[in-house]
Amino acid sequence: MDTPEAILELGSIVLLAAGLAWAARRIGLPSLVGFLAAGLIVSPLTRGLAVSHSQLELVADLGVLLLLFESGMEIDLRRLRHSGVRLIAPLQVLVTTGLVGLTGALLGLPRAGAVLLGASVGLSSTVVVAHIVNSRRRTTNAATERALEDWAGIQDLTGVVLTEVALVVVGFEGAPGPLVVGRLVLFGLVAVGAAWLLPHVLRAFRADADLLLLLSVGSSLSLAGLGAVVFRLPLPLAAFVGGAATGESPEMETVREHVRPFRELFAALFFVALPTLIEPGELGGALGWLAFLAAALVLGKVGVVAGLARAFPLPDVRPAQLALGLGQLGEFSYAIAVIATDHGALPAPVLEALLVVLVASLALSAVLARFGAPAPAR
Repeated sequence: MDTPEAILELGSIVLLAAGLAWAARRIGLPSLVGFLAAGLIVSPLTRGLAVSHSQLELVADLGVLLLLFESGMEIDLRRLRHSGVRLIAPLQVLVTTGLVGLTGALLGLPRAGAVLLGASVGLSSTVVVAHIVNSRRRTTNAATERALEDWAGIQDLTGVVLTEVALVVVGFEGAPGPLVVGRLVLFGLVAVGAAWLLPHVLRAFRADADLLLLLSVGSSLSLAGLGAVVFRLPLPLAAFVGGAATGESPEMETVREHVRPFRELFAALFFVALPTLIEPGELGGALGWLAFLAAALVLGKVGVVAGLARAFPLPDVRPAQLALGLGQLGEFSYAIAVIATDHGALPAPVLEALLVVLVASLALSAVLARFGAPAPAR
């Protein structure tokens, strides 16, 4: 497709998403429901507009990379170190990964594929969590909102480690296990060094907000590119690590305030493109995996989160709302599943089923998390 036509088509889809997001808000639904509805209209699932599949697949990949990069920048390690969920959240990811991975292996998946599928189910969407805690119609209290944000951030950090371990098992780009381990260790050392150095550099430019933003974002993107090009790390993981390595200096809060407005644009690109990736002709062979992943999400994650929140109660946190707020697959889930499929660790029907569960859970979780409690006084 020629570039001008592609730009016109993409702009029209974004405008459609904006209109449907506005309509969703008018009837009391989250805006991301409008984004997903726009994607369904232009997807092969409906007789909607004829849109280039490859173009929207590129949009989805770009959207998830930007979202993961922004999510990495939002990670505040100082806050997470003192969070009440700092031990519970990794336990949930490990339990969910273990349950789903073991069942997947029994169903015939390769070991690495089963682990990666389990990690995909174990992670939630930081964008949905942000919508829940910032919505004007939210019914969550402050303690539940903080637990949601901290839990989702710790999930992502745990997911990075699990994915790297699984990649060591399966190998990538034909590299043997020891070479993969060496690459990951070296990149980890580079990331730690960057996380130590960047705060000192940013502190020298704290009086210049524009330069502070350019230096932090440029350094993070360079680190992500270095991880992908030199150390052969999958780009989504490198993007998240690059964002997370920006450091914990007070100046980073200024950078985050400048970057946050772009989250909605990144989310719109990703959520609109997601439904268009579902191939109707492939769904027949994915029904079994679809049922499995739906059950895994409800029992292996929502149930586990609720159980852990009750077994290790947190002051004023509502276990049901916490579980529903985390009860979806997320951006990282999509990235991990695509990485696993590209490396032959997951068959195509599993990815197809995961896309359906991802789209459905994103919409349902954002809506269901509002129920079960009265609106708090603010």
